[in-house]
Amino acid sequence: VSPEVSGDPRNSVFSGNSAPEEITPVSFKNIQKHINNSEIPVLRSATEDEFASREQTVTLAVTIRGVELAEYYACEGRHTDTQGDNISESTCQIAERAQDAGIISRSKTTFRPLDSVTRVEAYSMLMKSACITIDKNNADWRENVIEKAIELGFTKRTFETFSPDRSILISEIIAIGKRLETWKEQNGSCTE
Repeated sequence: VSPEVSGDPRNSVFSGNSAPEEITPVSFKNIQKHINNSEIPVLRSATEDEFASREQTVTLAVTIRGVELAEYYACEGRHTDTQGDNISESTCQIAERAQDAGIISRSKTTFRPLDSVTRVEAYSMLMKSACITIDKNNADWRENVIEKAIELGFTKRTFETFSPDRSILISEIIAIGKRLETWKEQNGSCTE
Protein backbone atom coordinates (compact mmCIF):
# COMPACT_ATOMS: atom_id res chain seq x y z
CA VAL A 1 0.00 0.00 0.00
CA SER A 2 1.33 3.42 -0.93
CA PRO A 3 2.29 5.67 1.95
CA GLU A 4 -0.15 8.44 2.72
CA VAL A 5 0.63 11.73 1.10
CA SER A 6 1.52 14.16 3.86
CA GLY A 7 3.76 17.14 4.41
CA ASP A 8 6.77 14.87 3.88
CA PRO A 9 8.38 15.89 0.54
CA ARG A 10 9.27 12.25 -0.14
CA ASN A 11 5.56 11.53 -0.54
CA SER A 12 4.83 14.04 -3.30
CA VAL A 13 3.10 12.48 -6.27
CA PHE A 14 2.97 13.25 -9.97
CA SER A 15 0.21 15.55 -11.15
CA GLY A 16 -2.13 13.95 -13.60
CA ASN A 17 -1.63 10.45 -14.95
CA SER A 18 1.65 11.11 -16.71
CA ALA A 19 4.48 8.62 -16.46
CA PRO A 20 7.60 9.64 -14.59
CA GLU A 21 10.17 11.38 -16.79
CA GLU A 22 12.52 8.41 -16.35
CA ILE A 23 10.25 6.13 -18.35
CA THR A 24 9.17 6.43 -21.96
CA PRO A 25 5.47 5.73 -22.68
CA VAL A 26 6.37 2.47 -24.44
CA SER A 27 8.49 1.13 -21.61
CA PHE A 28 5.94 2.36 -19.06
CA LYS A 29 3.34 0.03 -20.63
CA ASN A 30 5.78 -2.85 -20.34
CA ILE A 31 6.60 -2.18 -16.68
CA GLN A 32 3.43 -3.85 -15.35
CA LYS A 33 4.09 -6.89 -17.56
CA HIS A 34 7.63 -7.06 -16.17
CA ILE A 35 6.33 -6.74 -12.59
CA ASN A 36 3.71 -9.46 -13.12
CA ASN A 37 6.30 -11.84 -14.62
CA SER A 38 9.02 -10.98 -12.14
CA GLU A 39 10.98 -13.76 -10.51
CA ILE A 40 11.27 -11.44 -7.51
CA PRO A 41 8.28 -12.24 -5.25
CA VAL A 42 8.17 -8.83 -3.51
CA LEU A 43 7.82 -7.17 -6.93
CA ARG A 44 5.10 -9.51 -8.22
CA SER A 45 2.55 -8.13 -5.74
CA ALA A 46 3.37 -4.52 -6.62
CA THR A 47 1.70 -2.07 -8.96
CA GLU A 48 3.59 0.38 -11.17
CA ASP A 49 2.23 3.49 -9.44
CA GLU A 50 3.06 2.28 -5.93
CA PHE A 51 5.97 3.67 -3.98
CA ALA A 52 8.86 1.20 -3.77
CA SER A 53 9.68 -0.15 -0.33
CA ARG A 54 13.21 -0.60 0.94
CA GLU A 55 12.76 -4.38 0.74
CA GLN A 56 11.62 -4.22 -2.89
CA THR A 57 14.46 -1.91 -3.88
CA VAL A 58 17.15 -3.91 -2.07
CA THR A 59 15.74 -7.17 -3.46
CA LEU A 60 16.08 -5.77 -6.97
CA ALA A 61 19.62 -4.58 -6.16
CA VAL A 62 20.64 -8.00 -4.84
CA THR A 63 19.16 -9.59 -7.97
CA ILE A 64 21.05 -7.20 -10.26
CA ARG A 65 24.24 -7.99 -8.34
CA GLY A 66 23.66 -11.69 -8.97
CA VAL A 67 23.63 -12.67 -5.30
CA GLU A 68 22.29 -16.19 -4.92
CA LEU A 69 19.67 -16.52 -2.21
CA ALA A 70 19.60 -19.77 -0.26
CA GLU A 71 16.41 -21.77 -0.04
CA TYR A 72 17.03 -22.10 3.68
CA TYR A 73 18.83 -19.30 5.48
CA ALA A 74 19.71 -18.94 9.15
CA CYS A 75 19.25 -15.27 9.96
CA GLU A 76 22.23 -13.82 11.82
CA GLY A 77 20.01 -11.19 13.44
CA ARG A 78 21.99 -8.13 12.30
CA HIS A 79 18.78 -6.11 12.07
CA THR A 80 16.06 -5.76 14.69
CA ASP A 81 13.24 -5.44 12.15
CA THR A 82 13.69 -8.19 9.54
CA GLN A 83 11.36 -10.76 11.08
CA GLY A 84 7.78 -10.63 12.29
CA ASP A 85 4.33 -9.63 11.11
CA ASN A 86 4.03 -8.22 7.57
CA ILE A 87 7.67 -9.10 6.86
CA SER A 88 8.46 -11.66 4.15
CA GLU A 89 10.43 -14.77 5.04
CA SER A 90 13.32 -13.69 2.83
CA THR A 91 13.71 -10.19 4.30
CA CYS A 92 16.49 -11.07 6.73
CA GLN A 93 18.53 -12.88 4.11
CA ILE A 94 18.07 -10.08 1.58
CA ALA A 95 19.17 -7.43 4.09
CA GLU A 96 22.19 -9.40 5.31
CA ARG A 97 23.27 -10.39 1.78
CA ALA A 98 22.92 -6.74 0.66
CA GLN A 99 25.18 -5.70 3.54
CA ASP A 100 27.74 -8.35 2.57
CA ALA A 101 27.67 -7.11 -1.03
CA GLY A 102 28.19 -3.48 0.03
CA ILE A 103 24.79 -2.37 -1.29
CA ILE A 104 23.56 -1.12 2.08
CA SER A 105 25.38 0.06 5.18
CA ARG A 106 26.97 -2.54 7.42
CA SER A 107 26.66 -0.34 10.50
CA LYS A 108 22.85 -0.05 10.66
CA THR A 109 20.88 -2.28 13.02
CA THR A 110 17.53 -1.53 11.39
CA PHE A 111 16.60 -2.34 7.81
CA ARG A 112 13.13 -0.68 7.69
CA PRO A 113 11.83 -3.09 5.02
CA LEU A 114 8.38 -1.51 4.66
CA ASP A 115 9.55 2.13 4.48
CA SER A 116 9.44 3.90 1.15
CA VAL A 117 12.76 4.75 -0.48
CA THR A 118 13.75 8.14 -1.84
CA ARG A 119 14.92 8.52 -5.42
CA VAL A 120 18.51 9.20 -4.37
CA GLU A 121 18.58 6.21 -1.97
CA ALA A 122 17.28 3.93 -4.73
CA TYR A 123 19.80 5.17 -7.29
CA SER A 124 22.60 4.73 -4.75
CA MET A 125 21.66 1.14 -3.90
CA LEU A 126 20.97 0.14 -7.49
CA MET A 127 24.21 1.63 -8.83
CA LYS A 128 26.16 -0.08 -6.03
CA SER A 129 24.50 -3.35 -7.10
CA ALA A 130 26.27 -2.98 -10.46
CA CYS A 131 29.56 -2.17 -8.67
CA ILE A 132 29.50 1.41 -9.88
CA THR A 133 31.80 3.51 -7.75
CA ILE A 134 30.21 6.74 -6.67
CA ASP A 135 32.79 9.50 -6.31
CA LYS A 136 32.89 11.44 -3.07
CA ASN A 137 33.69 14.87 -4.52
CA ASN A 138 30.87 16.67 -2.73
CA ALA A 139 30.17 16.96 0.98
CA ASP A 140 26.55 15.90 0.37
CA TRP A 141 26.46 12.21 -0.64
CA ARG A 142 23.22 12.84 -2.54
CA GLU A 143 24.97 15.20 -4.95
CA ASN A 144 27.56 12.50 -5.68
CA VAL A 145 24.86 9.93 -6.48
CA ILE A 146 22.94 12.32 -8.73
CA GLU A 147 26.09 13.37 -10.62
CA LYS A 148 27.03 9.73 -11.28
CA ALA A 149 23.49 8.83 -12.40
CA ILE A 150 23.49 11.74 -14.85
CA GLU A 151 27.05 11.02 -16.04
CA LEU A 152 26.23 7.38 -16.84
CA GLY A 153 22.87 8.19 -18.45
CA PHE A 154 20.71 6.40 -15.89
CA THR A 155 18.47 9.45 -15.61
CA LYS A 156 17.31 12.02 -18.13
CA ARG A 157 16.69 14.50 -15.36
CA THR A 158 19.02 17.37 -14.66
CA PHE A 159 20.61 18.04 -11.31
CA GLU A 160 17.93 20.68 -10.69
CA THR A 161 14.97 18.40 -11.55
CA PHE A 162 16.15 15.16 -9.95
CA SER A 163 13.92 15.49 -6.82
CA PRO A 164 16.24 13.40 -4.61
CA ASP A 165 13.97 13.29 -1.57
CA ARG A 166 10.80 12.23 -3.39
CA SER A 167 9.74 8.63 -2.86
CA ILE A 168 10.49 6.46 -5.88
CA LEU A 169 7.87 4.39 -7.69
CA ILE A 170 8.06 0.67 -8.46
CA SER A 171 7.96 1.51 -12.18
CA GLU A 172 11.01 3.74 -11.74
CA ILE A 173 13.14 1.13 -9.95
CA ILE A 174 12.27 -1.42 -12.63
CA ALA A 175 13.28 1.05 -15.38
CA ILE A 176 16.55 1.86 -13.58
CA GLY A 177 17.16 -1.85 -13.04
CA LYS A 178 16.77 -2.50 -16.77
CA ARG A 179 19.27 0.29 -17.57
CA LEU A 180 21.73 -1.16 -15.06
CA GLU A 181 21.42 -4.64 -16.58
CA THR A 182 22.25 -3.14 -19.99
CA TRP A 183 25.15 -1.21 -18.46
CA LYS A 184 26.49 -4.42 -16.88
CA GLU A 185 26.30 -6.24 -20.22
CA GLN A 186 28.36 -3.48 -21.82
CA ASN A 187 30.79 -2.88 -18.95
CA GLY A 188 31.13 -6.23 -17.24
CA SER A 189 29.90 -7.69 -14.00
CA CYS A 190 31.20 -7.20 -10.51
CA THR A 191 34.22 -9.21 -9.54
CA GLU A 192 33.89 -10.61 -6.07
